[in-house]
Amino acid sequence: MDTCPNQSDTQFQAFLARLLAQPEPVGWGEKQQIELDMARALSTNMLRVAEHLQTDISDTDGWLTLYRYGRALDFILSSLAACREIQPRTLRTILKLARFEVDANYPE
Repeated sequence: MDTCPNQSDTQFQAFLARLLAQPEPVGWGEKQQIELDMARALSTNMLRVAEHLQTDISDTDGWLTLYRYGRALDFILSSLAACREIQPRTLRTILKLARFEVDANYPE
């Protein structure tokens, strides 16, 4: 058994050291926390609409509402997951199209 590290071992150790030395991700800012709270409220409303649709499957408005909420929720969560900055005007427009109220504390 060879105890001297070869080039592959050295490269792997260097890679592992770089990987472990990366800084911890920064916590959520106030704006991102508000966006996350709006996404949570949106998902709660989606659940309420979905429960209503279980009893009244022919409610087309309910299905459209569920679709609009889903699209808005997808935008918010994918932007937050990718650490992309969401412009307040863009999010306000998307939520207005989804007919969902924007949090009063959300910046202009």
